[in-house]
Amino acid sequence: MISISGLNKAYKMYPTRWSRLVEWISPFNIKRHELKWVLKDINFDIHAGESVGIIGSNGAGKSTLLKIITGTTTGTNGNVSVSGRISALLELGIGFHPDFTGRQNVYMSGQLLGLSHNEINTLMPEIESFAEIGDYIDQPVRVYSSGMQVRLAFSLATAVRPDILIVDEALAVGDIFFQQKCFDRIFDMKQKGTTLLFVTHDMGSIYRLCDKALYIDHGMVKAFGDVRETIAKYELDLKKINKDSLDKEGISKSSDSLAVQYDDSVFSPPVRFISGQVLCSGIATDSIDEGAEFSIAVEIETIGNVSDDLHIGFQIRDAKGNIYFETNTYCQRTPPVREGNRFKSEFHLTNNLCEGAYILSFGVASDGYGLSSFKEVLLHDVGRKQFSVIRNIDRSWAGLCNMRVHS
Repeated sequence: MISISGLNKAYKMYPTRWSRLVEWISPFNIKRHELKWVLKDINFDIHAGESVGIIGSNGAGKSTLLKIITGTTTGTNGNVSVSGRISALLELGIGFHPDFTGRQNVYMSGQLLGLSHNEINTLMPEIESFAEIGDYIDQPVRVYSSGMQVRLAFSLATAVRPDILIVDEALAVGDIFFQQKCFDRIFDMKQKGTTLLFVTHDMGSIYRLCDKALYIDHGMVKAFGDVRETIAKYELDLKKINKDSLDKEGISKSSDSLAVQYDDSVFSPPVRFISGQVLCSGIATDSIDEGAEFSIAVEIETIGNVSDDLHIGFQIRDAKGNIYFETNTYCQRTPPVREGNRFKSEFHLTNNLCEGAYILSFGVASDGYGLSSFKEVLLHDVGRKQFSVIRNIDRSWAGLCNMRVHS
């Protein structure tokens, strides 16, 4: 049972590194700090055996809330009541000493979890087997990769089924196979009655594991209860927020138009990129619902002698650079529409991508011979912009794309 009422948490913010010292030694008790409130009037109850997914943007206060529940920090005021043994995976490698071996850290951290030396001896073979780090168990933790630290930390935290299991995004750094094994163990513990608090940005995991969802925004509870309704509230708020530009990707945005202008001040090819837009029902947008019909409109201008066999293409990739889809007018057998020295193309698509952020870019080439075979590439990876896919809460599938099963 976890019961929280009227919880507030503030940190003291000092303007300079000397202000704290001046405040301590001042005989007049003059305050040199301002309070930064990271949690504001938090109230909720979680009953034994419930699984709750905690969602919200970075900096919303999710991790601070979990630290208060686990007892690693305290609230400024309010009441927090927790019943049962807690096992928490909050931060990568937390509690591990970098100069001690993995085995030594297991014994030290295990005792902090309330396990006796003999109990750890009994559990050690299972911990080693689940972690799958081999001989590294007897090497200093400082030589471990982030994934290896997560493996060992999770293996220890779940070696004995706790009353309350708290996981704060730590599994995001593990490889996909270990993540699956961790989720299987978490699901098994849930079935046996463990209370779960799970922080993640993966809404699919929330749907799979959790009975309820808690949405925190700017330190306040915005929604708590039904998973679908809470996630829908969160995603609706996300949809209202203007997407920040991705500086590393060179994405620009305009308040008047979603078209992105191409700077040809350094490289001057015989064609110029004019605009690229994502359209839903003919209206420019930077967010698309899962399963929605949309189009990508591109316009270029020739400023020199070019072939009449001109083709326009686009590419969709994620923030890691993985290409999700690309095509061009040559492959689609739909040449651009020419209006004087301008060429326009519009690609009509069904959005089968899952929720997330994607990067759209464009290219122009002449004289096509095949999918990636052109006589000359005139523009490549220009007009980059970001768009987002918003989850359809009523969807009947999971994964990276909708394969559209039919009878």
